[in-house]
Amino acid sequence: MATETLTSKKPPQPPKPVGPKPLIGPRPGGHGPRWAYERVTQMARSSVTIARYGRPDLLLYYDGGIGDELLCTVVLRELRKRDPEHTRNIWMRSAYEELFEGNRDVDRVVPNTFGLKWWTQKLKGEAIYPMYIIWKEDPTSLDYLPPPCHIITRMCQLVGVTGEVVLRPYLNLTPDEIERGKLVSHQVAIQSSGTTARYLHMNKQWYSDRFQAVVNALKGRVNFVQIGSPYDPPLEGALDLRGKTSLREAAAIIKNSDVFLGQVGFQMHLARAVDTRGVIVYGGKELPHQSGYSANENIVTRLACSPCWQENVCDFDRECMKRITPAMVVEGVERQLARLGEPMVEDVERVPDEFIPPQTT
Repeated sequence: MATETLTSKKPPQPPKPVGPKPLIGPRPGGHGPRWAYERVTQMARSSVTIARYGRPDLLLYYDGGIGDELLCTVVLRELRKRDPEHTRNIWMRSAYEELFEGNRDVDRVVPNTFGLKWWTQKLKGEAIYPMYIIWKEDPTSLDYLPPPCHIITRMCQLVGVTGEVVLRPYLNLTPDEIERGKLVSHQVAIQSSGTTARYLHMNKQWYSDRFQAVVNALKGRVNFVQIGSPYDPPLEGALDLRGKTSLREAAAIIKNSDVFLGQVGFQMHLARAVDTRGVIVYGGKELPHQSGYSANENIVTRLACSPCWQENVCDFDRECMKRITPAMVVEGVERQLARLGEPMVEDVERVPDEFIPPQTT
């Protein structure tokens, strides 16, 4: 295929992300009265939770983005496979409790309050943060090191799961929720940006004018439904539901779509969780075998610098994204539409025996 040359403007810096506040921690200028008040208040709430329900055998938590919390559903599923009798009392501490509604792999979902980890460990339970990132001590060329396996496999390894794991998250929608997610015929869900995510990764971002070119090219063949943040660039010709859906409503829309089109991030994982095929603009910051799903059409640029795993700094002006043209993405959508009705591939990976500590060089 001939490579198109398109001039793309640098995406504007987004407004502050809208979402749950991170748990309290050091503030500029030190620990003031407000910090102390929040700490005491959250410790008290945590103690009430423990007093009411007892302590978990395992408290799982991920103080990251919403996509990371959705991936915890895989960890919970793999733990339950190895404990079908529910002999362990497993809790999930989450800022996004709606992700776990109807999930039978977890015994209790508790609010994201400071102190639950402390109480759990104080009462001889386990509290695990399955962070797949491997930070460099001297991040002069990388923000962090590429994981030694798929990020889901890494998370399972960190909670002690061994053997084979199925690489896909899970979200349980009710029949009524699914029914309400069907809006138009030949529905394709699309998100044009991820710049309002809790943690900004500009090296994952494609260009809104190219998303628009894809919509224009497929006009009349599919009906696009745009979901995501109200701050995402609008796409002409798409049903505009930016900022108008709840998390579960967006999941139902994706569930009823023939294809989801977007970038690496939460919506990509959400599509796999509800068994919808994706067309994902990957670029080269990370690669599909590290964080994605082979059931998707993953549009990748393999350059010498890829995968860099850098979040926002790029020495090559994001050349990996510039080389991805609308035509490549249109062809990916067409291939996925041709596969409708076929079973989706389910990836399986074995947890490696070797363990690389989270802090390494």
